[in-house]
Amino acid sequence: MALEPDCCSTQREAVWPLRAAPSSVDGRPVSVQSPARNRPGTPVSDGGLVGFSYSLGFTNGVVSVVAKDNNQLIAAIGVLPVFINHATRVVEYFMSAPKIYCARIVLGATTDTYDSEGQFLTTADPSGISREQVEEVLRGFRGDIDQIPPMHSALKHQGQRLYELARAGLEVERKPRRVKIHDIELVQWEPPALVIQVQCGKGTYMRSIAHDLGRALGCGAYQDRLVRVQDGPFSIEDGLTIEELELACQQDYWKGLVYPMDEVLLDWQAVVLGQAGQRAFLQGQALTFKPVRKPGKAQKGSPFCRVYTGAGDLLAVARLDPYTGLCQPQKVLYS
Repeated sequence: MALEPDCCSTQREAVWPLRAAPSSVDGRPVSVQSPARNRPGTPVSDGGLVGFSYSLGFTNGVVSVVAKDNNQLIAAIGVLPVFINHATRVVEYFMSAPKIYCARIVLGATTDTYDSEGQFLTTADPSGISREQVEEVLRGFRGDIDQIPPMHSALKHQGQRLYELARAGLEVERKPRRVKIHDIELVQWEPPALVIQVQCGKGTYMRSIAHDLGRALGCGAYQDRLVRVQDGPFSIEDGLTIEELELACQQDYWKGLVYPMDEVLLDWQAVVLGQAGQRAFLQGQALTFKPVRKPGKAQKGSPFCRVYTGAGDLLAVARLDPYTGLCQPQKVLYS
């Protein structure tokens, strides 16, 4: 339902609930449908997103390319959203998007990198470990957990990257970091190997999950392979290979494969501004709408909202207070 604003404008401004998109403002069409490719008035050259399927270390029917994770090459495949030109301005809002991984873990050994690329440190007999034991341990990983990052990571200790210290043969104490595991389940059991699927928040080290699982089982474990199944709204099924993108560029249909930059913001509420509201917003002025939530009711979702012009162009990112209706500009994307 559209809400009447408390500010004056020559056109009507409106706020829409999560995932909903307005079809018109004062009878005029507004193109903010979802999913979509390009919004009217926003050329692809100004910014967009492409989901790539990438492969490192081994191929799985996907082109192998050179890429880095924490400055190390690892055996991994999956979807990689690439932000182009102007779309890089919304990357910071995408970083907290949940991700889904599938990881193959091998029981019975540990490595210094927590994955198959490292040097083996210990071995043990995992034959006594049952599927039920693994599932019981995995249940303890759900929710907000404290995770110690591996030494072979890009985090810093006194100004130096941990992986630099590790390569020099040094190991330092790392402070636990709070990460969120939305869900974790055992999807394949072929001892001594197993596959887990994990939906997690930012900052989660899958290698640490493998290492901690092995430690909890008492036999050690390391990550053998990793697949990023989904990153925010982008899934591996929708990803493009490098060859597919090259062909699309050669045959000049690549624009139809580029998502608009607001694709990663569609879980936010949407605001459409009239001409007066746009002028005020571009000058950094806050606008006031009727509150969308009653006092005392818990706030859910992001405190940000996406702001459009009446023509459907993404204008800005704003912070919307659901209790007071105050809409404060945070980042103007187009002027």
